Amino acid sequence: MTDAMKTPGGPEVSEPVEAGGAELAEGVGGALGRANRAGELDGADIRVALTLGRLTGETRERLLLAAARTVRAVRLGSVATGVEDLIAADRAFGDGSAGDLLDLIRTGPLFAPGGPLRLVAGLCYLDRYWRLQEQVAVDLLGRLDTPAPPVDRVRLTALLDLRFAGREDPAQRAAVELAVGSRLSIITGGPGTGKTTTVSAFLAALLDQPGPPPRIALTAPTGRAAVQLTTAVRTALEHSPGDLASQIDEATTIHRLLGSRADNRQRFRHHAGNPLTHDVVVVDETSMVSLTLMARLLEAVRPEARVVLLGDPDQLASVEAGAVLADMVSGIEQRTERTAGRPSVARLTRSWRTATAPALTALAEAIRDGDGDRALAVLASGGPEVSLQAAVSPALRRRIVGPAVELRRAAEAGLTQTALDLLDRHRVLCAHRGGPFGVEHWNRQIDAWTTQEHQALEPGLHSYYPGDDVPGRPLVATVNDYSLGVFNGDPGVLVRLPQDGSGGPAGSSDVVRPSAVRPGAVRPGAVRPGAVRPSAVEAVFRRGDRLITVVPGRLTGVVQAYAVTVHRSQGSQFDEVTVVLPSPESSLLTRELLYTAVTRARSRVTVVGSAESVLAALARPAARASGLGPRLADG
Repeated sequence: MTDAMKTPGGPEVSEPVEAGGAELAEGVGGALGRANRAGELDGADIRVALTLGRLTGETRERLLLAAARTVRAVRLGSVATGVEDLIAADRAFGDGSAGDLLDLIRTGPLFAPGGPLRLVAGLCYLDRYWRLQEQVAVDLLGRLDTPAPPVDRVRLTALLDLRFAGREDPAQRAAVELAVGSRLSIITGGPGTGKTTTVSAFLAALLDQPGPPPRIALTAPTGRAAVQLTTAVRTALEHSPGDLASQIDEATTIHRLLGSRADNRQRFRHHAGNPLTHDVVVVDETSMVSLTLMARLLEAVRPEARVVLLGDPDQLASVEAGAVLADMVSGIEQRTERTAGRPSVARLTRSWRTATAPALTALAEAIRDGDGDRALAVLASGGPEVSLQAAVSPALRRRIVGPAVELRRAAEAGLTQTALDLLDRHRVLCAHRGGPFGVEHWNRQIDAWTTQEHQALEPGLHSYYPGDDVPGRPLVATVNDYSLGVFNGDPGVLVRLPQDGSGGPAGSSDVVRPSAVRPGAVRPGAVRPGAVRPSAVEAVFRRGDRLITVVPGRLTGVVQAYAVTVHRSQGSQFDEVTVVLPSPESSLLTRELLYTAVTRARSRVTVVGSAESVLAALARPAARASGLGPRLADG
């Protein structure tokens, strides 16, 4: 069972799940056993289906098989599974002796009113996910049908004339006008298309309107994305009249905005009965938001408040069930076309990075369009921005290891700010966690390369520390830890802190420290003769302009981050990215994965893999069964 099924109020999961029946269900025979041994069901799918059967009294194998296939669909990211999938599985693994499958479904307790499964418009849902989808649809449609908020158009026009003077993209101005005059607006576009510039102008326009200033909430799925949203918006507003930047509160994670509860991970403190007090809620990186989390967010926002959703629908969706942003964009645009109503979706298509990284922009566009020949041609163009390599060349190894060695030397010297600045120089992105193409292998490899190079430059330094406490080791948080102030997606680094009396790094304004360094943080026996024992190694995270310092032993949810999965990289940007592609047969290799990976780079991307893997990715768009788009289109 997925985290999405067990704890819908819990942290967003940031790692992919690969299809296949790796886990065998012992002692299970019949249709379920045959599907399991064929790799079409996992043991977890079968256990949930059998539990549902016991709860409802259903014993017929073919209906239990349908239940297991529905559970499998949610585990792999879909909200539902199509009837055609159930029929195909029934033909392949069922005995077919009891008549038509759909006739059985209509008579079975699993699908009875109030039962755990529901068949709607050719899609089979776990009842809970159908209810979540319906709640999201009703909330969105209600906002679309709510009368527009009052707007002083004269003041709005004057402000936009000033902010967009000399700017050549009318789509950004149109997006601001849309958001100011709507209860719900969606602003989409790829990296570099100006989404943050647009939302900054939107906030400036709202604060310029008559009346009391609106209460504004900026939020994002991960801590890293929230920090970047805060920084980008405040930078865009810092030269605005009236010191607008100081009126914008720091962005938070969606979980923190809603108020996570220690007593109930499935619910939040803010909900329909206790809504947020904000007048405006801006959500960045909406493509990463699951159906469950979107339902919880929308129900907590007052109907009269404005909701602005930012994101790129061509990126990877949440690892949990749903492709909410893509569904919303397609469904609402179809509804607008059908009803000839006022648009609620603004698409930004002009890339402002084209002048500085034209080949990188061209590659991203080719991948987004699924044009394999054009993508390979761009990769083979021979320019410095993009390249395709079958393996890591000596030159690429130097580009990977160089920033890592600089990072380690800065961390050894206690140069905290420098070390944090170096984190975004280069990142290796992988589809998988394990295996030769996965982050575990690449983290070990890069760590070994870095240690080898560093010891050649600074002999003996590495022997000061146990393996997990090497200064310069990059980290990324994988959970929200409110006690430490470290949140999912926050980047960090291990640093040997100088002894300044407080134990904190210079310039730290938010330091979280335990009462003592954990035992074994420094091993006296590892210090070379005559050397001075180094200061304690601590993990330092940066949230905006604050530094948070934590003894490594207190961190329960961090991973090494020389290499990360593409999913975990969402919401981040790096100067250079190396993308490690698996073999063409990998089920994780999709168009959205490659597009997301390539668009994490600001200036340079190297794809390590075969041309066949590139073509396989572009020919395999991610398919997530959902009824949200059609429901919005017809609503």
